[in-house]
Amino acid sequence: MYEELQDLIEKVDNMEEDSITLQKGVNTCEAEIETLTMETRVCEAVVEKEIRECKMQLRSLKNIVVLALVMIVFFKFMY
Repeated sequence: MYEELQDLIEKVDNMEEDSITLQKGVNTCEAEIETLTMETRVCEAVVEKEIRECKMQLRSLKNIVVLALVMIVFFKFMY
């Protein structure tokens, strides 16, 4: 009976060690998830800013093209 109890105590001790190791792994994963979440938010903000800038440049280019077409039509009818 004593030997069986010793075996059980040893198994419980091993399970506790395994549990601690697993918890450390979970904590590490959670920290990594938080870091990746923050990095993702930063990347999203940068991409959104770049998209806004590209849209502004596109509007400017459209305005230039329209102006050029208007000037071409104007000069075509003038001469």
